[in-house]
Amino acid sequence: MKILFFAKNFYSFSKRRGGMEKYLYNLILKLREKHEIILLLPNRYNISIDKVKIYNFYEIRLPLVSFVSIFVSLLITVPRILFKEKPQLVSAFIPSVSSSILFLIVKLFGIKKLINLRGIWRKTQYATRILSGPTFLFTDAITTNSKEFIPEYDKSLLIPKKIFRSIPKYYIPNAIDTKFWNSIDNIDKQTDLVFNGNLHSDKRIYQKGFKVLYSSLKYIDKKYDYNIKITMIGKRNKSIIDNIIGETKKNLFEWKGLILNRFALKKFIQKAKIFVLSSEVEGMPNALMEAMSMRLPCVSTNVGAIPELILNGYNGFLVPKGDYKALGEKIWELLNNKDLQVKFGINARKRMAIKFSWEKNIKFVEKCYLSIINS
Repeated sequence: MKILFFAKNFYSFSKRRGGMEKYLYNLILKLREKHEIILLLPNRYNISIDKVKIYNFYEIRLPLVSFVSIFVSLLITVPRILFKEKPQLVSAFIPSVSSSILFLIVKLFGIKKLINLRGIWRKTQYATRILSGPTFLFTDAITTNSKEFIPEYDKSLLIPKKIFRSIPKYYIPNAIDTKFWNSIDNIDKQTDLVFNGNLHSDKRIYQKGFKVLYSSLKYIDKKYDYNIKITMIGKRNKSIIDNIIGETKKNLFEWKGLILNRFALKKFIQKAKIFVLSSEVEGMPNALMEAMSMRLPCVSTNVGAIPELILNGYNGFLVPKGDYKALGEKIWELLNNKDLQVKFGINARKRMAIKFSWEKNIKFVEKCYLSIINS
């Protein structure tokens, strides 16, 4: 197959990106061994990947000017790429104004188009929803890493429901490199919990449920008279966080900052007894999959595709989002039950290896892409 991937954001070694960027980067590395891969990125990504052809479109990152620059650049760049490379499939990640422009051009060439849904936009983002709508009018298929996203898009899209519901849809979950994200035996557990997520803005602090997590720690302290020690990994806005925490509880948190080195990240995660995810909004989080693959017992909110990773009571605990008391109770229960920690850890890794390995994921992807091309 010859596939053109399009993305507004991409994985960078100098800057940690989210799960979508990480997944796309690894997907390209896996597919390039058997297929011809072309990548179209904004001009801010001056990168090279062995065996992958990379093109850039021009983007001026200023309000309003950004749209015009992308529109003009894609109008010039995309036809040239399509004429030269003749891809069988164009795959874009996350619906956007850019994907709408791209798919309109690609449609004129009669090439199959695929949009990947790996998150949900907020319902207040009216401009995004309006300008991203044409993506769904022009696409030939949809893939998603969470079955929950389809009804959410169905409710929030500003295009006729009949059109959206008629588009073929494929479920392709995220994947995890279980050979790398393995467990280290006999490691010294120096902290109670570990949290891995960027908290650099009000939006991220809400999405990652930091206030809920903090409330659950205060709840445990008040009810059980125990100050939980927690390792925090990721960017943070110190002034906003300090306003939430106050002076009295700062000693509970050990801030490690953004860790780009995977080996160092792996070591810090495994020094904790439990991995906690308190998000209000999620797709299929890589951080959770990595922890589960390392046999770390996990407590998480029941959002996005997380119930497809954690089977409540079998390989971790799920709690309703926003419920700090439920989160606190499950954290406390797991901290005080070493047998349950071991059981959850073993079952978590087993599920990652069986259902979410890259070997299995690539077979799903190849089958899906061939089906779209040949339809």
